[in-house]
Amino acid sequence: MARITKKITHTLGNLSIAKTFSLVMSVAPTLTTATIILVILESTFWFGTLYITKKLINVVGGQNTIDKEILLKHSLIEALVISIAYTLIKFIANIVAEYQATKVSEYIDDKIHEQAVLLDLLFYESPDYYDILKRAKDAGPEKPTSIILGMVNLMKSILLLLVISSILLSIHWALLPLLILLIVPVLLIRVKQAKRLQQLRLAQTPTERKASYFSYLITGDTTAKEIRLYGLGNYLRRIYLDLRLSLLKEKMSVKRKLSIYELLATIMSVIGIMICIWLIAYQSLIGKSNVGDLSIFIIVFIQSFSLIQAIATNISSLYQNSIILKSIFDLLDLKNKQRENKPIDDVIDEQKYLLKTQNLTFRYPLSPKDCLININIKLYPKKIFAVVGLNGSGKSTLAKLLCGLYQADSGVIYYQGKDILSYDKEEYRKEISAVFQDFVKYNVSIADNIKFGNIEAAHSIEAIKNAAQKSGADEMIDNMPQGYATLMGKIFEDGHEISIGQWQKLAIARAFYSNSKIILLDEATSALDTVAENKLFEHLKENLGDRTALVISHRLSTVKQADHVYVMKEGTIVQSGTHEELIEMEGEYKKMFTN
Repeated sequence: MARITKKITHTLGNLSIAKTFSLVMSVAPTLTTATIILVILESTFWFGTLYITKKLINVVGGQNTIDKEILLKHSLIEALVISIAYTLIKFIANIVAEYQATKVSEYIDDKIHEQAVLLDLLFYESPDYYDILKRAKDAGPEKPTSIILGMVNLMKSILLLLVISSILLSIHWALLPLLILLIVPVLLIRVKQAKRLQQLRLAQTPTERKASYFSYLITGDTTAKEIRLYGLGNYLRRIYLDLRLSLLKEKMSVKRKLSIYELLATIMSVIGIMICIWLIAYQSLIGKSNVGDLSIFIIVFIQSFSLIQAIATNISSLYQNSIILKSIFDLLDLKNKQRENKPIDDVIDEQKYLLKTQNLTFRYPLSPKDCLININIKLYPKKIFAVVGLNGSGKSTLAKLLCGLYQADSGVIYYQGKDILSYDKEEYRKEISAVFQDFVKYNVSIADNIKFGNIEAAHSIEAIKNAAQKSGADEMIDNMPQGYATLMGKIFEDGHEISIGQWQKLAIARAFYSNSKIILLDEATSALDTVAENKLFEHLKENLGDRTALVISHRLSTVKQADHVYVMKEGTIVQSGTHEELIEMEGEYKKMFTN
């Protein structure tokens, strides 16, 4: 008994019905309440149609010919009024339910996107997060509404079945128990099927993501050149096909086993139906049923069997949709790492710094070792700083920590004399504009590409043009057919593709457009020629003002223009100084640029 109770509790726990209902009511309380009321009214008037049908049959089959015409007339009027009311209520209920569904779906869709934006970048380093995100997106924003509509339809079917049950009990006591026995096997099979399919769905998520990735490689625009150059198309297609076939094989294996159980349940239902038919036929033979009862039984019996199937389907669908919806709640329940409320530290150097790190240490989730160890750097206003090091030395990771995209495991980042954890996260990030080596190529207008650097500002074309001039993108833009209104990329109609170097200039213009105090360039000049790079740094020095620039680069021509250089190796700072000082020293810097 305890085992059965535990199983039922676990099953109900998976449904998340209370959580779903609370969510839907918070989004559309009036529409949800109206839907429930309309369903109750619809069920009530449906019962009225059954009652008036039985009354009409009894009037027609009655022996009193004097009052028959009057009774028939009254009954027909009642039937007409009830039928029209039932039709109108059903029509209104469908419109309200559809409107409610649309509103809730749009809300959930927005919540998924909101959560994806709010979660820290560190989540995007975890395969588990991508599994959760995929399941949430696959669940779709329509699932909460499907559950509510399923609950409404289930409630409607149960109300109708209660009405039918009262009619069946009036005919014979055994009919109702027999019908209930028809529900149970089908219901158990459907719930079992939903659980097994959900377990399979969870197990297959990593493989589904892998298949999606290979599909992207085959069909993506950024991969098209290399796929054709190396003749990888058929090879990747075979991998994708093998993955999809393995997924299909697993699904069909589960469905084949469950179909056998469903077949047995259906056979039991047919046997139950035949017993009911025999029982009512026998009642008629021995004269215990009148014409009205017999006629209404035929109508009710057909309806009852459909309702039994509907109830079983609604409950199993409700269970399956609730389990799937749990994927959305799993995503929405994710929380960022709690930021500590650190006290403000006003102790600063004799020369006031803009930003400094103190013993900064960081390790990626699931990584066996720290990728940054006791990092100590200082950035001062009106200066250009550089960070150099071999690939894998931790330069880009350091950049992400300075931007507030990751939170250090230990150590402190100070900005203008205060621990950055004492700032609002979003406000602090506005203080740094960055161009990463994997910058985004937005398929929007040139003006939008630039103004994304400070989207909350009151935009002016003059400020946008000024940022383009500083990055050297203005000459390219002047040659575009619609100037700053030109649509970029080839995804949409009338879009224009440009070289990677030109895209890089747009990304740098985006950084210049920001009002940030720190400009961070992570390999941001790698696609620029020497002339363009020198021009960029000239503009950078001329317009730096009280700001600071931090440049991460492998190019000597870039590093030489910095006022101070930090050299990284295996996650630590091993040297620092000016280019002239470092090139004279024996060490990593000299090895990088003289060998």
